[in-house]
Amino acid sequence: MPKSPRKADHAGTSSNNRLESIVDAAALMFHTKGYAATSTQDIANEVGLLKGSIYYYINSKEDLLFRIIEESHEGALRAISTVSHLDVSPLAQSYALVNTHVKVFHDDRVKHSVFFREFRSLSDDRKEIIRGAGHAYSLFLRSILVEGQELGQVDPGLNTRMATSGIVGMMNSMSFWYQEGGSWTPEEIGSQFGEQVVLGLASEECIVSSGGRKSLIKQIRGELS
Repeated sequence: MPKSPRKADHAGTSSNNRLESIVDAAALMFHTKGYAATSTQDIANEVGLLKGSIYYYINSKEDLLFRIIEESHEGALRAISTVSHLDVSPLAQSYALVNTHVKVFHDDRVKHSVFFREFRSLSDDRKEIIRGAGHAYSLFLRSILVEGQELGQVDPGLNTRMATSGIVGMMNSMSFWYQEGGSWTPEEIGSQFGEQVVLGLASEECIVSSGGRKSLIKQIRGELS
């Protein structure tokens, strides 16, 4: 298996900060130029290092891509942790997960975009590591939907595996169309995506007992406030 980037030595925090600067520079260059078109020399130039010096911090350009993608996934896993601790209904959890996902993407959108655009450039071993983390995210979302069906909130005829894939795909698509300062703010996107997901999942009985679609959304927002 390829080695991971070297950790900072006892020279202190400055070494770790330098590595983070290299990772951030690489993420921006992979995002703007593409992974294949970016060389380690380009990255070294960007952070003011000689090409040979950059290998004190990494073993290969792929180390940087792997670290960027790992950090992207860590954000997704933090979203799971946040939502899993909410004492709310399954529909409210699904709404919260969508909103949290949009915020996580926006806050570190360059690295998330590199993940979705350049994942194919990883070695097979490293692809499997990342797929494992992605599987955990999908399992968590699907568990929310299954619980919702058991409680009568989610449409009992819904294929939860397919629904999970659809929701994850919708959220991940942001890496291809979202623009900072564009027509929609992250808050607007999170709100609309959350409504679309909830109303697509909710059983007819749940919608009726809540007093209609608008009342259901209002109720869920009340749970999360």
